[in-house]
Amino acid sequence: MKRFLVIILLTSLALTLLPAAAPALSDDGRARLTPWSFYWWPHRKGGLSQPLEKYGRFVGDMAALDWEHKNHPAAGADSWFGYCHAGSAAAVVHPQPNRVRRIRGGLTLSVGDQKGLLCAIHAADSADSFGRRSETDDPTRPEYIDLTPDQLWRYLKLYVQQKGVPLIMDLEAGKQVWNYPIYHYRVQYSSTGGEDYRGRITIWYAEDNVTKDFVGTKPGSRTYHCTFKMRGGSVVSGSGHWVGPSVKNHPDFAWYPKVTKPENPNVSVAKVLEMLGQGSFSRNLDLPDVALAEPMSDPGRPPQPIGMDASPEAPKAEEPTLNLEPGTVTLTPADLIALVANKRSKFHLLVQTADFNGMYKKGDPYKVAVLSEKPGYLYLLHLDKDGNVKVLFPMDGQDNRIPPGGKKIEFPGPKDTFRFVCEAVGDNRVKGVVTSKPLNFTGLDRSGDDESDKKGGQGLGFFFNPQQEDEMRSLLNKEVLQNDDKREQAVRDVKADLEGLGDFAQGEVTFYVDRAAKDK
Repeated sequence: MKRFLVIILLTSLALTLLPAAAPALSDDGRARLTPWSFYWWPHRKGGLSQPLEKYGRFVGDMAALDWEHKNHPAAGADSWFGYCHAGSAAAVVHPQPNRVRRIRGGLTLSVGDQKGLLCAIHAADSADSFGRRSETDDPTRPEYIDLTPDQLWRYLKLYVQQKGVPLIMDLEAGKQVWNYPIYHYRVQYSSTGGEDYRGRITIWYAEDNVTKDFVGTKPGSRTYHCTFKMRGGSVVSGSGHWVGPSVKNHPDFAWYPKVTKPENPNVSVAKVLEMLGQGSFSRNLDLPDVALAEPMSDPGRPPQPIGMDASPEAPKAEEPTLNLEPGTVTLTPADLIALVANKRSKFHLLVQTADFNGMYKKGDPYKVAVLSEKPGYLYLLHLDKDGNVKVLFPMDGQDNRIPPGGKKIEFPGPKDTFRFVCEAVGDNRVKGVVTSKPLNFTGLDRSGDDESDKKGGQGLGFFFNPQQEDEMRSLLNKEVLQNDDKREQAVRDVKADLEGLGDFAQGEVTFYVDRAAKDK
């Protein structure tokens, strides 16, 4: 999986939006439990070897670990092979482990160990499934489009709204499979004349591009566009069609786990639950008796765990939880595109390289100076000549608030432990955005173990499946970023709604990076 975002503009996206003059209707559904985020344990990185080693020590037999090594090798597997399906099932069935757990025999289970063991027991679940898994990347083939918009809406309403539970979906329409638990949806639709309607389906889900020991729900969001017919106030079955970029980028199939079954024949469900202290557990997963809860007011800021009772021998996990500030706005990929392409500002923002003294060389450190007319939240985005985007600042735990007073601030500052490094040869662009509300970027990849990413460097990239990357390529390209007229047209054409951000400003600086002497 590529961990970058390529940006390209497709003016026809404007055609997929609801007509401004038509009165819009909506349907909103929210689950009464919130699934937790999990690491997807890619096969190329050893799969579940880490938690299964602990399992082997607990049961006194390494057969489960040996099976994992034999069947899920670190090399030779496709890059997308992993346990996203098992993590999704675990996240909608089990309470979230959020404490380090010490068990008999002196074993210590990290949060990642515990979540990994839950993946192990759900890796081959049987399920109620809707739509077929696609074995093709050809959008004209029936299995590619067998989950139509009207069917998707019906299943979302049944599970998320009426039964109050998350519905798991493969969000990659082609051969690859990327499962996520969906906990909130919103359908907005409007008549285009007679029985014909145009609609927009937005879903919110728990992302899996997090570290192994992450605690909480990292929200992701995607929006799909469609047309359908309505008769007598009801959607005509089979009338739905994906339109615009959603023809290639839409959910492939949906499912809900029914019977717990490990893929690994040497893993015992009872033993895993004993290790995790989750007591008895039925293999037949009827829909859980979900306690009623207040509906979440903001799906982009779902409820986070408040902690579990734990003895002094079960310390809290050291990994940070997701602590989204009140008012945090979750940006979809389309929102990010509009933010990158946007040239307008509500107030003045100056962005410049603070230490520029000539042409940079690959490997050189650099600083960015920012002067904002108003206080707010600062985000620094790096764009290279190919349109790849990364978030330079803030990283996890970094305070990105710009204080009032209109004082120029340098990043990194004298007390900061991170640094920015020139890595991409050619034209480089750093875009600064100051918003009145904090942002949460859908698809920001925090799953890597690279310490340099956590400390700065060239920041964090984005984690998108192939069809999402194709959509990005069809939405923006490097020419849009290099041409002011095209960029202004991009903003008008895309018409992404950024009003939820409140007042915001943007500024940018461009500099050239030459090859280092050793690279020539």
